[in-house]
Amino acid sequence: MPSKEEIQSSIAQALEESKDDIIKVAKELYEHPELAFQEHHAHDFITGYFESLGEFKVTRHAYGLDTAFEVLYENGGRLVNFNAEMDALPDIGHGCGHNLIAACGCASFLALVKTLKKYRISGSVQLLGTPAEESMGGKCKLVENGAYRGVSASFMAHPLVIEKEGDLIQISSNTLLACSMIECEYTGAPAHASAFPWDGINAFDACIGSWVNISMLRQQIRPHQRIHGYFKDVPTVANVIPAKSTAVYQFRSRLRSEVEELKKKVENCCIAGATATGCSYKLKEVFSYSDMINVPSLVDACYETAQDVCGDKYLLQKGDKGQPDASGSSDIGNVSYEVPAIHIVYKIPTLEKCPQHSAGFAKSAGHLKTSMPPTFASAKVLAASAYKVLTDDKLLETVQKEHSKLI
Repeated sequence: MPSKEEIQSSIAQALEESKDDIIKVAKELYEHPELAFQEHHAHDFITGYFESLGEFKVTRHAYGLDTAFEVLYENGGRLVNFNAEMDALPDIGHGCGHNLIAACGCASFLALVKTLKKYRISGSVQLLGTPAEESMGGKCKLVENGAYRGVSASFMAHPLVIEKEGDLIQISSNTLLACSMIECEYTGAPAHASAFPWDGINAFDACIGSWVNISMLRQQIRPHQRIHGYFKDVPTVANVIPAKSTAVYQFRSRLRSEVEELKKKVENCCIAGATATGCSYKLKEVFSYSDMINVPSLVDACYETAQDVCGDKYLLQKGDKGQPDASGSSDIGNVSYEVPAIHIVYKIPTLEKCPQHSAGFAKSAGHLKTSMPPTFASAKVLAASAYKVLTDDKLLETVQKEHSKLI
C-alpha cells in the first residue's frame, strides 16, 4: 500500500491537473444561477463534462429528480459519496456559494478516483448532484429514493462568512439546526367588502390571525428555536374579500424531535386562524430537515487529515463551539441520519462586509481568484478523508458503531 504522504501528494497533483476544469464549473454555475429544482443548466453542464471524460457511469435526472445526477466510479470495495449542491437564491444568485460547493464536490471526486486508479486500489466513488437545498430538500428526496444506499460515508464542504482572522477550515457543523416548513392554505368566500361583507369569509384574515398567534408563541419557545414565515396568494384589491390565501412558516430547533414538537404548536396557531374566521384549511409539509449527526471518530479522522494536507496554511478547528446557539439548516442533516457524514465549512474572503445569503457574498463566491483556493484546500481534505474510509477497516468499524448509537 502507498504511504499516507504518497496518497496526499497524489490527491494534490490530481487537483492541480483538473484545476482549470473545476474553475469552469464554479464560473459556469455562478454566471447561470438557477433556483431550486430548476438547475437545468448546471445539471447539463456538469454531466456533459463527466460524459466527455469517458471514464464514468453518468446518470442524468437521477433517482426520480429532474435536475439530480449521479457520476459513478465502480471498482469494487466500499462506496464513498461526495455531494454537489447547485441551486441559487432568488434575486441575489449564489449568495450561499453553491457554485463553489458543486466545484468542490467535482474536485474531490476526481482527485480520489485518479489516486485510486494510480495505485490500483479497490474502492467505488459516487458524485451526487443534489438540487434544491435552499428551499425544497433535494437531499431529503434523494435519501427517500435510495441514492445513498450502500454508502459508507458522505462528504461535502460549504463556504461561509466566518468572523475570524485568517483562513479557516472547520471540520464539523454542530449548530446546523433541524428545520421544517409547512403551508396552511385557507379557503373562505368572496364578497363585496363594503356592500355585503357579512356574506364573505376572509381567508387573508385567517393568515393574519395565524401570524399574530405565532408572534405570541415566540414568547414561549426556547432561545435556540426560530419561527419565520410569509404569505402567498395575498389580496391585491381592497373591495373584494379574499377567498384564498396561504400562510407559510419555517421553524427550527436543535433536534428533529424538538422540531416535531414545535410543528404541532405552529399548526395549532394556523388552525386557530381558520377557526376564528370560519375558513376551511389544508396543512401541508413542504420539507423537513434533520439536525446534523457528527460522528466523533469520523470528525477526528477528517481533522487529522486536514492537519496533514493544509494545516500549515489554514487555521483548523473541529467544530463550531463558541458560535451562536442558532444557525442555519441543511438537508445534509437528513443524509447524516442515513449514513455517516462530514459537512466541512470554510471561510472565503469577502469583497465587502456582508452576511451569508447576500448580494455581497454572491459577488465574493464569484470572485474565483480568492474563493477557489480555500475550495481546493477543502476538496483536498475531503478526498484524503474519503480515502481513509475506503481503506481503513478499523476506522470504518468504529465510525459505523458510533453512528448507529447516535441516530
